Amino acid sequence: MFYSITDNNRIIHINDYRLESENKGVYSPTFCPFCGKELFVRAKNSNEKTHFSHKRNQSCSFKSYTEFFNSAGHTKTSEEIEIFKECIIKNLYQIFLKLQSDFIYSLDTTLFLKILKKVSNPKILKLRNLNCNHIPYIWLNELGKFDNQVYLYTNSGKLDLNKLKYKIPYLWNITEKKDIIIIAQENKDNTISRTIIPIDLNFLDYNFEYSYKFLSEITSLKIFDIFSISSEKSELILKELLNVCK
Repeated sequence: MFYSITDNNRIIHINDYRLESENKGVYSPTFCPFCGKELFVRAKNSNEKTHFSHKRNQSCSFKSYTEFFNSAGHTKTSEEIEIFKECIIKNLYQIFLKLQSDFIYSLDTTLFLKILKKVSNPKILKLRNLNCNHIPYIWLNELGKFDNQVYLYTNSGKLDLNKLKYKIPYLWNITEKKDIIIIAQENKDNTISRTIIPIDLNFLDYNFEYSYKFLSEITSLKIFDIFSISSEKSELILKELLNVCK
């Protein structure tokens, strides 16, 4: 986990927390955005990527998307990863519209592709069971803190809402695990509010024509380079998308 909530109700990234703590000479208490339990900094002096972790014997049902996607399924082959990348590009306009309509109304193609570069990381693309329907939510998770809020993509169930430090409205019967987005937001009154949103894994079932304007913008921003698509394959994909543009 790379974000936590400080004791004065600020959402903070691990790097900023370490820098502030080292400047003050003390690591102030900081808490899990999901369960509200206190966290500590792990891997401060090792080759492991520094992150927040729960104290020993303190359980939390939060799992990062990298954990639960790799918990089952077969390892993608190189060919499957290439097909996956092509699928993402062909559905990119719907992915963009999903994010813009449901989460970030001010989203533009520049920010969209900036974060998409993180999503195109081979370590993410090869995650088991990951498909195009998950990409908007992976994108949100990789966005980081934006407009005083942070998005966490996880898979959760059997959660006792009454025991959470930060209250969450009861949204569904969670006897079974569901993919969810947790939104933690800093409010003007110096409080933290949180929202749980069940994710839509069927949004690509709806028919959308590709936007010529959108295609022109992402092409100029080198979308094919972002996904390391060959020039030959890029031309084929581009021709196919031009045929369905409005």
